[in-house]
Amino acid sequence: MQIKEETMKVEVAMHGWYVPDGETRPGMRCVVKGCNGEAAYHLCIHHAIPGMVVGRGTRTFVISTWLVQRRNALRLITLNDYALGDLFGGRAGFESQLANQGYQVLGLISSLAELEATKLRHPGLHVILWSPDLPDGDDESPAVV
Repeated sequence: MQIKEETMKVEVAMHGWYVPDGETRPGMRCVVKGCNGEAAYHLCIHHAIPGMVVGRGTRTFVISTWLVQRRNALRLITLNDYALGDLFGGRAGFESQLANQGYQVLGLISSLAELEATKLRHPGLHVILWSPDLPDGDDESPAVV
């Protein structure tokens, strides 16, 4: 049996850095269970956190980034705002999940300047997309910033 490896090309547009400021967009509601507050993206001002605004097709998300440490190795872990609200009810729930997965949370990246400074301070820093299977296999992650 031959296995064919396919590469899927996904185009993502980056729209800049988002800092929660209370602005909302028509028709957007917070996805945190029981909240339903007006939102700019998928989280209201009470649940929103900073991150890179990215779009794919007609969908737009805020991708937030945490600096974490596990087994003396630093990593950046990312998660989109929809998953943050829907799966974890916000920042505290996600950071608790990271701790349960063996990560020490060193901080949430709050600005593009902070992200760039972190990358300069820690060359070769790996970026990991959050998954329920972490930490299995994350130490071999090929994504380097």
